[in-house]
Amino acid sequence: MLLSDYIEQFLYSNGVDTVFEMIGGMSVRIIDSIYKSGRIRIISAHHEQGAAFAACGWAKSKGIPGVAISTSGPGATNLITGIATSYFDSIPVVFITGQVNQNELSHSMGIRQLGFQETDIVSIVSPITKYAVQLESASDITKLLPRAFEIANHGRKGPVLLDIPMNLQKEEIQHTKRDKTPSICDMNLSPQVIQTYEGTINRLNIEIAKSQRPLFLIGGGVVQSNTKEIMRAIISKSTIPAVFSLHGKEVLETDSNLSVGLIGTYGNRWANIALYESDLLIVVGSRLDIRQTGADTKSFKDGKRIIQIDIDKNEIGVRIATEMSCCANLNDILPLLYDRIQTYDNASKWVHYIKTLKNKFKDDKELSGINGINPNYFLKQLGLIKAHDIQGYVTDVGANQIWAAQSIPISGKQFFYTSGGMGAMGYALPVAIGATLANIDEDKAVVAIAGDGGIQCNIQELELLYRLKLPIKLIILNNISLGMVKQFQDELCSSRYPGTVVTYGAPNFLKIAEAYNIPALTISQESDIGNGLNWLFATMGPSILEVSIDIDTGIYPKMQFRHKLNDMFPYI
Repeated sequence: MLLSDYIEQFLYSNGVDTVFEMIGGMSVRIIDSIYKSGRIRIISAHHEQGAAFAACGWAKSKGIPGVAISTSGPGATNLITGIATSYFDSIPVVFITGQVNQNELSHSMGIRQLGFQETDIVSIVSPITKYAVQLESASDITKLLPRAFEIANHGRKGPVLLDIPMNLQKEEIQHTKRDKTPSICDMNLSPQVIQTYEGTINRLNIEIAKSQRPLFLIGGGVVQSNTKEIMRAIISKSTIPAVFSLHGKEVLETDSNLSVGLIGTYGNRWANIALYESDLLIVVGSRLDIRQTGADTKSFKDGKRIIQIDIDKNEIGVRIATEMSCCANLNDILPLLYDRIQTYDNASKWVHYIKTLKNKFKDDKELSGINGINPNYFLKQLGLIKAHDIQGYVTDVGANQIWAAQSIPISGKQFFYTSGGMGAMGYALPVAIGATLANIDEDKAVVAIAGDGGIQCNIQELELLYRLKLPIKLIILNNISLGMVKQFQDELCSSRYPGTVVTYGAPNFLKIAEAYNIPALTISQESDIGNGLNWLFATMGPSILEVSIDIDTGIYPKMQFRHKLNDMFPYI
């Protein structure tokens, strides 16, 4: 069979029913083989970054590696932000790039380029992939593609890239058909590893017994390992309350007595206070980065013992010393933890205190004296009024991301996807497309939330919403500025606003929606919220709700420079 036909066969036999691409001369053979088979759906994005992000969304919802395909040169380099997002947020994606013919590769000739659109994409992306390689012979594909697929999905997940010269794509290869490649993940735990895990759990129970104010910190590793349900069960059994990172928001239902709130630089005020006052912090699947802890690691650590469980040994104890740690796949250790964890005996007093904090510092009351719609209040109403209509949320980056993370209530199996480590604007729309295509629910919609700045970064993918009739509800929080950076300019630049207000602009989004044949509506007053949300969800097709937000609406509470997490602005 042809090398390009093998790619299609391998992807299909390993559960990939959708690929995302933007076609070019060096990828036509691969796309043609996929098209001829008719077994894999081809989603043709309008920019390779859109295709890369969509593959990330598909992978997160499907639980197996997503696939994005591009041509050489600008096609390959346009994938880079999506590749980096996949790497920093541990999303398994296989990126396949076409390359010029091997006789057009400059290699070590000392020239910049030989073939048209020749670009050494492997060298460029090697620092932000788990594995990147260019094929040297056609027969290599039967080893390298299975290897890449497994590396992407094994251990701490992440992106891989295969660069395939055009001349190799049409070559015949010898291959014995197999339905599925054996997984390097399918290994039983050794008795020694089980003993190590049990020792960790025994010591953890001793710490719980001594603690007066224990707290779980749930990170994105719980989501990526697909261990949300057992983590919920562990928290319920132990009666230990839990805070969460940005990527850990979807793990607990908001109305649970043990769900505390978002921690970090823009976290819920009450959650950060509870975090600081805890005397035992059990960190599961989180790397304790600076946006979670603040720069003052000493004050973060004071008065508490920290236990960290993470799949990546290089992330443990990097910024903050731990009293105990365990490098483990959460799929392996959490079942053991559920079986053996002790119940926290003094839960009622600690949980009641946290509830008191929650009632005192309500997230939708942090913003005061603003004109028009309070974004925190709007997003809370979205989650409360339309909970049964929503499969999950995808946010962009900026003020919209923080308001959503602070205030959207999570219920049932809803997901919450956002760009963490890379923090890439333009994320929400294509990721929502990928997530929807991975698991279309006829009764529920995916909600994409973006700002007026972020939506412009991949606004071209609105065409996919219309063409595919996807049940995606796009909410544009329009504060006619780049609000988060504007807030930095207030703090650092004496309220001078180049780039965010003075030299910034946004289009008429209703006219943009009309051009793409998508129904759209604008609301600007709090009294409009109920009717606006009812209109948005009146049909299961795509629709857009623009929510006008006053330009001076801040993102609060916020930890200011040289302050601690439990001392957030506005100061009280």
